[in-house]
Amino acid sequence: MKQLKLKWPNLDGRLDPELEKGYRRYTLRDDSRQATVGILLMMLFIALTIPNDFVFSIPAALFVLVMTARVIFILYGVALIVYVRRCKDPQSYDDNLFVWGLLGAVLNVIIIFTRPAEYTGHALADLVARWLSSTWPCLTGCCTV
Repeated sequence: MKQLKLKWPNLDGRLDPELEKGYRRYTLRDDSRQATVGILLMMLFIALTIPNDFVFSIPAALFVLVMTARVIFILYGVALIVYVRRCKDPQSYDDNLFVWGLLGAVLNVIIIFTRPAEYTGHALADLVARWLSSTWPCLTGCCTV
């Protein structure tokens, strides 16, 4: 009689590297759909707050600088959506979304510095972004409770 060899699961909560690669490849399409929605929401928010730049950026050079940064970020977001939808490598997907998120955070900080010290309008956007990032998986049915 042949003895079965059982491989015990890794008890520290991590998957075996080969299983994780397979899982990531399998879920990459769903991940890219979710990333597309997130990128579109961020681009919409950036486009909707352009009138604030006009109001708060008294020097014309500052307005042009902030608008240029916003346009570059939106164009990068469009290019990233196209890339993410065609991407087949989960590591490249992660790297590109990380860079996009980092650039978005830097852009947010730059824009906040152009506002008056008593301006708190960005606080609501931060709260909404945090709420969406914590509840979006559950709203789309990807969360198991």
